[in-house]
Amino acid sequence: MNTAEAKKFLENQGFFTENLWHVIDVTATYNCTDEQAQQILKNALTNDYVMSVIWDAIDLIAEDLNLEKI
Repeated sequence: MNTAEAKKFLENQGFFTENLWHVIDVTATYNCTDEQAQQILKNALTNDYVMSVIWDAIDLIAEDLNLEKI
């Protein structure tokens, strides 16, 4: 399965795949291993502040669409 097929599979399962990060996003800027880059991405993308901002943005956009929160 190539990347496009993998993304399509995940989309069909309900996942959002338009914004994916790759170790190159880190290694192009920092002198680190792929393993270190993976850890950096994990820590950056799952930290409490980032997650909070994403949930806040979801709420704001849903409100703009006049969606009722359940």
